[in-house]
Amino acid sequence: MAEGFREPVLFTPDGIPRSSLLGLAPDTLARIEKAPPYYRDELGYAYRFTEISDSVEIWVEYYTGDMGLIQTVSITYESPVFRVLTKRYQSWRTFLRSVYGNGQGYLGHEVWKTPEGLRVRLLLSPDRKYLQVTFSAERQARMP
Repeated sequence: MAEGFREPVLFTPDGIPRSSLLGLAPDTLARIEKAPPYYRDELGYAYRFTEISDSVEIWVEYYTGDMGLIQTVSITYESPVFRVLTKRYQSWRTFLRSVYGNGQGYLGHEVWKTPEGLRVRLLLSPDRKYLQVTFSAERQARMP
């Protein structure tokens, strides 16, 4: 992991990287997250966290694919305060580049793809009030 990168929401309460949950059955989430979801719908499950000190609301969403397994993990930050998310964006960008190399795209919207089929997207809205990091399995593992 990149030195100095500290983003607790990347990990579950037990320290498991959320991106490693791709391909799991979603009914395991309540046990892994140690809480029921904030909401659940046809697309998947959402957990909500709030950082009062920075006026930041964080959503961790797990989207299921055609086979009913977790296909995408999305971490979304929202803040009504301009520039609160700029440093967080820079930190994520540095971290993702250290792990996956240079991404494709442009400043504010970069994408990384791995040979193993992982797609990572980093998106910062032009008004800097919305930041999203997604980890997606481009091809879902087949169950025997």
